[in-house]
Amino acid sequence: MLQKKSSLLGSVTGLLVVGILSVLSLTACTNPNTPAGHEGYVYEKPRVFGAGGYRATLTGPGNYGVSLWRNQVINIDIRPNTYTEHFKILANDDLNITFDFHAVIAIKPGTVRDVVENYGGEKWYARYVRETFRTFVRDAVSYDHFWCLKRKTGGVPCQKHS
Repeated sequence: MLQKKSSLLGSVTGLLVVGILSVLSLTACTNPNTPAGHEGYVYEKPRVFGAGGYRATLTGPGNYGVSLWRNQVINIDIRPNTYTEHFKILANDDLNITFDFHAVIAIKPGTVRDVVENYGGEKWYARYVRETFRTFVRDAVSYDHFWCLKRKTGGVPCQKHS
């Protein structure tokens, strides 16, 4: 009788251990993926302690593979995107000019690590490009007279007025 109880207890304990290990292994694994047209910056996010950091670059579509480490991915769109900025500027002859300026910008493939580590990851345009771009356009437009700006859009060269 005692042998039957210990056998049953061993079976239950073994089943419990296998169940706990199964649940932990399924919830502890990660499989970061990157969609088409993106590059992924794969990094480890430590659970409790450790350094973590950069693991690899992933070109989409693809995945990093199942890992016991806590790997995550930051996906950066490397396709050309159009960024539109709306302007309302006072020209040199005191006329308000309202216009939209468009820029088509793409991140160079293979530079996702540099973009994430040095330029703010997914918010690279808002953090490092937008204000520089707006300043460049504002400076180019504000020194001209209205008629010169109008002629420039039609391709007719404009002579500077003193």
